[in-house]
Amino acid sequence: MNRQITTILISGAMLLTAAGCGKNSKNNHADGSMSDIPVIDLRADYPEKRIDIREIADIEYIPLEMTDSSLLSRGLLTMADDYILTFNRDRNVIVFNRDGSYSHSFNHRGEAPFEYQNISALLFDPDSHDIFVTSTSSKIVQQYDFYGNHIRTVTLPEEFRFGQEFFIYRNDTLLGVDTKYTANEELQKQYGVNHQPFYYIDIKTDSITKLPIEMVDPTSEGISWFVDNSVYGISLWVAPLSTIGDKIIVSDAMEDNISIFADGTLVPIVAKRNKLSENEKPYLTTIDGMNDRYILLHTMEKNIDIKANTAPDPVQYLYDRKTDEWVKVKMANSDIELEGDPDYSYGRLSGSIHALPEGYMAQVILAETLCDLRDKGRLSGRLKELSEKMDYEDNPIVLLARLKN
Repeated sequence: MNRQITTILISGAMLLTAAGCGKNSKNNHADGSMSDIPVIDLRADYPEKRIDIREIADIEYIPLEMTDSSLLSRGLLTMADDYILTFNRDRNVIVFNRDGSYSHSFNHRGEAPFEYQNISALLFDPDSHDIFVTSTSSKIVQQYDFYGNHIRTVTLPEEFRFGQEFFIYRNDTLLGVDTKYTANEELQKQYGVNHQPFYYIDIKTDSITKLPIEMVDPTSEGISWFVDNSVYGISLWVAPLSTIGDKIIVSDAMEDNISIFADGTLVPIVAKRNKLSENEKPYLTTIDGMNDRYILLHTMEKNIDIKANTAPDPVQYLYDRKTDEWVKVKMANSDIELEGDPDYSYGRLSGSIHALPEGYMAQVILAETLCDLRDKGRLSGRLKELSEKMDYEDNPIVLLARLKN
């Protein structure tokens, strides 16, 4: 079954950016040792199971307080032990306390040396509480303290002026990944892609150290195409780069393994079989949740029909280390009565879309969606209680799930 895709017009600034049971496998680790890791066959016919999230995780609901400075739609969350950070369409950086109450916000949108033009992601340093504002269409990263006071501007070389992703690595170092042109076939043919995309950035000196990590065929989770003087694009939200706690996860479709970036190398944690579908299209993969027991893997065949406005349905697999088995799962929430199979129309429960502590997943459920479900009599439990105090214009509620051991 296919589902509809949403097409967006990318602004001129973003033009160039777009421009059976599982068995274990022994893999070399960075230190040369051997370790068993699970193997996923992306074409295999695994048993299917519909499970309630409570079977594998403890959950809580966090209503995000709405003020004039904290109005949200569906945000991308960056969560620390005591705080939840996000940003909105007005480019406000918003900080909530762990219980969802509003703490503070700041907005430095502009063209001054200490400002940013747009936001693609927030990086939070849990030690210093500094906040880094990044943009895939700019060669600068702005560093602020917790309350928005400017600390420094990190300036990248011209070759990295767009299409970059960034992660907190250690001390005064960021990890950068060059992803430009990976979403646009026309630009790939013209310019190629960077097969050694990883580099360190010393934020005090702006110096770059490129890393000799070779990627087979860097593959984007999105696709873009030109129409006249504009470029359109879609994202499937199956990130080849993400974080699980302080771990940086590399799950690129054409790599043999899903790996953790560690000390300048990629350490395998899941081995993949049959990376291409029967249609010879890559399977996008990302880890939506992981702890000492479980791995929740989100996948999708990258087989997009632009003219028909469809894309394949995503598939999720759950690996349980206690049983050493993969199961194809449909994740449900017993507080929401759905018509048919679970879907993601109200936001996917994920630890790859958001930046969360290890073992956590989050789902941002819009007030409009909750009120609609409430009015149809399809909510129960704590979620129903919270919805009864809401109207359509309120901030979202965050479902936070912590995987059990």
